[in-house]
Amino acid sequence: MFFITQRTNRHVAKRLSTASSPAVIYGQFGVFKVKGSDNTHLSNPWGMANDYSGFVYICDSENQRIVKLNSSMALVSQYDTRSTIGQPCAILYDGGTNNIYVTGIYNNAYIRIERLTSSLASVRVSGNLNAPGTMWFRPTGISRGFATDSLLVAGSNLGLFQTIETTSFSSFTTQNIVGETTTWPKLFTTTAYNAVIKHTNGSVYVNNGQQILRATNTSPTLTNIGDSNLIGSTITGLKEGTYPSGSLLLYMNKEQKVVRYNANMNFLEDIYWTTGSTVALDAYDVADFAEV
Repeated sequence: MFFITQRTNRHVAKRLSTASSPAVIYGQFGVFKVKGSDNTHLSNPWGMANDYSGFVYICDSENQRIVKLNSSMALVSQYDTRSTIGQPCAILYDGGTNNIYVTGIYNNAYIRIERLTSSLASVRVSGNLNAPGTMWFRPTGISRGFATDSLLVAGSNLGLFQTIETTSFSSFTTQNIVGETTTWPKLFTTTAYNAVIKHTNGSVYVNNGQQILRATNTSPTLTNIGDSNLIGSTITGLKEGTYPSGSLLLYMNKEQKVVRYNANMNFLEDIYWTTGSTVALDAYDVADFAEV
């Protein structure tokens, strides 16, 4: 089962079938191309995560809230982020702790991170972690890092930095901010990333829009995997897949499809959806996706 968010089309669509190509999409939350702030609308939704029970968590960015849905696309609960992290952009479900980490843009100027329970109760909120000095930035991914209690945050014009959740989350410590140069843990020197994940195999994978890069704790420099720089013109999504477990899912913007690879970027399958289904989709507008 797949779920996808669309930014300007302002809805989440559910794909039930993988048996046909293109696959048919069923169901939605939100109204296609109509934004709103009530319990049936979304406004510029971005990040998406899912837990082991089939619940889906959406960063409803312009409404400054987290929306929790069940697998039938019904609203379960929501959490207001205006006073904590501002506009939520990227979200991580941590299966080891059953907690959620969400990062956003606070006061239109700073990156912040908040830890929530799976029932959307706030646990801790960071201080202002990073001020890139430009309005053209946004966190695009958050994942676990190599060090204990560490988190990696990636972004558009933000780069990639690692932080540590200390005893007091308000003193959340920035260990490394990547710009044109970097120090340990050295990861990469570009400033534009579309996603970052900590894989169950222990490696960190990063999508920089043109290729998939990987780093390990013993080899912390991100390196291109095989021929990943040749697989598509624009890669705008990266998630760890469920079927089979440990696979990599990439959203290919121009090709308008999700492609499944193994952890070494060997091709497994194409996963298509179509605008001719029961829910209209603009493939160029896909912000994030999740597999349950």
